[in-house]
Amino acid sequence: DEDTLSVFLEYVSGGSIHKLLQEYGQFAEPVIRNFTGQILSGLAYLHQRDTVH
Repeated sequence: DEDTLSVFLEYVSGGSIHKLLQEYGQFAEPVIRNFTGQILSGLAYLHQRDTVH
């Protein structure tokens, strides 16, 4: 709908990535790969629906 503006915000269970880094320090590579995969999957979902993020 061209007359509608939607705002999508990221959700990270347990708090923001910034908060998690402050609490636990540097993430291991498998954790980074998991977060990155989820982010890219979400972007692909939005782009398939002609939504720009």
